[in-house]
Amino acid sequence: MQHRVTADLAVDQDKLRKRLDAVKEFSPALMRGTRKLLRTTGDEVIAEQSAILDGPLPRGIRAAGKRVVIRRNKKTGKLGLRTLNAYREQDVRSSGRSTGLRKGIKAGLRTRVVLGKTRTEVRVQTTGARENGSAFWQSKKFRHRVFGRDEFVYQQGQPYFWGPAYRGAAGMVRRIDDIADQAFKQIPLE
Repeated sequence: MQHRVTADLAVDQDKLRKRLDAVKEFSPALMRGTRKLLRTTGDEVIAEQSAILDGPLPRGIRAAGKRVVIRRNKKTGKLGLRTLNAYREQDVRSSGRSTGLRKGIKAGLRTRVVLGKTRTEVRVQTTGARENGSAFWQSKKFRHRVFGRDEFVYQQGQPYFWGPAYRGAAGMVRRIDDIADQAFKQIPLE
């Protein structure tokens, strides 16, 4: 079972849907302009995410041993011991070369607008999460091969996505409401 993590702020979808349907019915050209404006509502969040990605690289980590923890088995409810890796930070040498990983992640950040018959949403997302590395770069640590060899190393990730998304959610909701209200006000009352 997958749990979707989202900000607790939301636009009243019924109200937004009614306003945008009225705008679309009045003028499809006005609706196209409104959709373009809705695509800009996530620009502040994306700018903050990009600033994190432009920052310094995270430090390296290495496995420093093992630790034993007590965990409860979710299926049986019994307590048991589990061995986990323990990690410590270390300095890494920079070769000066770049694979363009963070640049590719930044290029994939988008504000998506869906105004379908059954769903209305405006959200910031990243495209091509597996191809450009944004899925593992978001994690606290990950493991990868060294230059295609059978040697694996641990590396710290750089959590860039959820922090700015949560901080920018309230502003995004406010901008969405303002854009929908401005478009709705352009419809003449009969």
